[in-house]
Amino acid sequence: MTEDMLLKMSHLASVDPFYMGWHLARYSALKGLSVSEMGGELGCLPETVHSMYLCRAPRSEPPHFRNDLERVADRFQVKAAKLMGIVRYVQIASDESMLLAAKDKDMKEDKDAEFDE
Repeated sequence: MTEDMLLKMSHLASVDPFYMGWHLARYSALKGLSVSEMGGELGCLPETVHSMYLCRAPRSEPPHFRNDLERVADRFQVKAAKLMGIVRYVQIASDESMLLAAKDKDMKEDKDAEFDE
């Protein structure tokens, strides 16, 4: 696979939660990291990070979550604990964002109801 093709495919994977790329891209955005800096955290080259983007995201069920992440870490020779931390960080940040959005929606509905009275 050419480098240009890898970059295009990793970009596509970054917008779909089915792929590890979504988690890695979100983490990068939340932390303000470049792909090179993320590679430094994981102990790999930027090209390896882009290749990991194309992996399936870990299944959320407890017996599978750790196994899926360890398989990706083994395949790309990166730090499994760090990769797990990245995915968990993104999951928590996403859950918090959804809770805040729901709270904002509830507050807006409450304000709209006040004006209707």
